[in-house]
Parts: sequence; structure tokens; C-alpha cells
Amino acid sequence: MANGTALTFDGKIITPTVPGIRSLADIPDITRMEIPAVEYLVPALGIARNTITLWTGPDGDGKTYLAQVMALAVSRGEEFLGMSCQQSPVLYVDLENPGYVVQERMQSLLEDSGSPAGLRFWGTWLDFDQQPPQAGSELLLTICKESKPLLIVDPFRYFHKAEENDSTEMSGVMQYLRACAAYGAAVVILHHPAKTEGSTGRGSSAIRGACDLAFLHTLDKESGLITLKVDKNRLGPSRTITVRANFEEGQFSLSEAPYITRRNDELARLEEIIRNNPGITQNAIWKQSGGQRTRIVRLLKEGVGTRWSTEKGNHGAILYRLSANSLYPKDGTAGTAHSDETCTAVPTPLGVVQGTGRGGSDTLPACPKCGSFALIHGICQTCEARE
Repeated sequence: MANGTALTFDGKIITPTVPGIRSLADIPDITRMEIPAVEYLVPALGIARNTITLWTGPDGDGKTYLAQVMALAVSRGEEFLGMSCQQSPVLYVDLENPGYVVQERMQSLLEDSGSPAGLRFWGTWLDFDQQPPQAGSELLLTICKESKPLLIVDPFRYFHKAEENDSTEMSGVMQYLRACAAYGAAVVILHHPAKTEGSTGRGSSAIRGACDLAFLHTLDKESGLITLKVDKNRLGPSRTITVRANFEEGQFSLSEAPYITRRNDELARLEEIIRNNPGITQNAIWKQSGGQRTRIVRLLKEGVGTRWSTEKGNHGAILYRLSANSLYPKDGTAGTAHSDETCTAVPTPLGVVQGTGRGGSDTLPACPKCGSFALIHGICQTCEARE
């Protein structure tokens, strides 16, 4: 999470204010800070780490099924809607569906290949004392801090006990989700529209206002076509994607998406330049491509993790090389849980960080009793033990 910000939820301090900022001059210069570039986990939809996505659509229009297929693609680092996903741990918080429905669907999608190690569904089918987390859960914050997953909440209305039409209460809920995103998660909340025509989501405008990306999901039941219309995007342009759905087979394919076709063509051209010039700088790629500079820079950011990797060169230059299409091997047993090249932590199959020692800058402090990373002023927020 960015230093110097204290977030609260129901009176709890989630992240303490970092000491050191005492005046305007103490605030770091944003133009000189080393801030990680955007990491797109689902390039086709623009879903990235450190962001909140609002996915709105009526009941029965296939939101959950499509989101489950997306979750599987991200956990494997495979293609989803025409573009490769960046492999990442995935936590699907299912607050509505029966366990047998989810199990049958996932077994059908997996085709006896076995569930990926980094994919977990946390649903109401578990024991009473193992129910899915609600907004304000310190355990969920810990998981986001440890694993930096694609976090899908389905549906949003059961994730909190706040009044959805109360902007003050919903601001607190969204602030909590912002903390999850700030720890490195890519948060996706499945929501429902209001009954009024043209609704972009039920409840207070504070919900949509707190999101970085929002799109509307509609299904034409006669043609089997799903329309995903992006109507808010802080990271890029709005667009519309049409998907042909085969719910019996669990297959979703692009029907019409000129945006994705163009993107793939452009990314392929940049990939060829990098293949022929390993370690090439961003400026050199731009000059060889002949494209508009701002667009080339955006495309280079979108391809990090799925098509190429970056490293620092002399005088702050960014160097590009082709890389494998994953953050860790396909078996999910090794590698880093995220793209921070300085991190030496080793993930378990779900991406849980195991520290290499206490006190190092590359190690998250953990509770000695339960292992939780939700430590505030030395007090564990999970088991209340002192560090």
C-alpha cells in the first residue's frame, strides 16, 4: 500500500500512517518515485493489479460462468477472450452458489486435468466456522498481501452488511476493497443493476465511483451473444466486446471485438521487434515501430508478463526481452507470486509468501503464532497475538 495513508473500516485501522511525513516538503516527489508499472492480469477486459473492477449484469445472464472461465484462464496463464492472461493466484469468493453446482462446472471445465494449484473457491458450502469473508475481514487482507491474487467477489450484495443506498456506508466498504487492491490484488466484484432502465449498478453511486474499471454485461438469449460494454476505464479507452456463449460446453469465444484484433496485431509487431533485439530500450522500440509514442508505451505496458519482461538499464532506461507466458511454472510450485524482481519470497501452491528471515526489506513480518501478515502496531489482527 502507498506510504502515508491510513484507511479505516468500522473504526479499525487497516494501515497505520507511516512516520516521516511531517510537512509538505516531506511528501515524495511523484515524478521521481519508482512506481511499478500497471500489471494487466486480463488484458482482454483491462483487469489489472491494484485496481477494482465492477462487473454489472442481471441474474441469469452468465456473469458467474464467464467469470469462472476467466478465473481458470488466469490461474493457468492461458488465453481468455482472444488475449493471453498473466498467470496469478486466484481467489473466487462465492457467496451464492451451491457447492455441487460449482464443483460440477469446474470438473467439466478442467476435463480431469486437475484444478490448478493457484485457484481456490471459497464458498458457503464450507463449515460454519469457515464461511467466506465479509468486508472488513483482516484475514482477506492478509491473503491479498501474501498472494496478490485475482480476487473475485460473487455477488457483491452478500459481501457486506451495509445499506447499499447509503453513500457513507458504501464508501467504507469500497475503502476496504481499495485496501485489498493496494496490497496487490486485482479486485473484481460481480454486481446487479437496479430495476430502473439504463442502470449501471444498484445502490449508491459511491460503488461505481470507487472503481477503476466498470462494464455492463448483457445476454441476448435468442442469439446466445454476451455484450460486455466498458463504460468506465481509468487506465484506457471505453470499448464493447461481443462474446458467443456456449453454456452447455462452457465455451466463450469472441464474436466481434475489433479492439482486441487490433491490439493483438500491434502487440505481435512489437514482439517481433523485441525478439530481434533482446534488451532493446523503450525508445528504440518506439522508433522502429513508427507508431505514436504514447500508444507504443501503453502497448508495451500491456504486454509485460504475457509477452515480454522488463529490466532496468543505464540512466533509468527500460529494457525489454521476450519471456515465458507466466509468472511461475505451469505446475504452480515455484517462482514469484508477483512481478517484483527484488522479492525473494517463495510461494506455496496458493501463493502464500514464506519469509526468508525477519527484518529484511524483502520479507513481510508475520505473526509468530498463526502466520498472519495482518499486523498493526505489532498486534495480529487475525488471532490478536502480539508480534
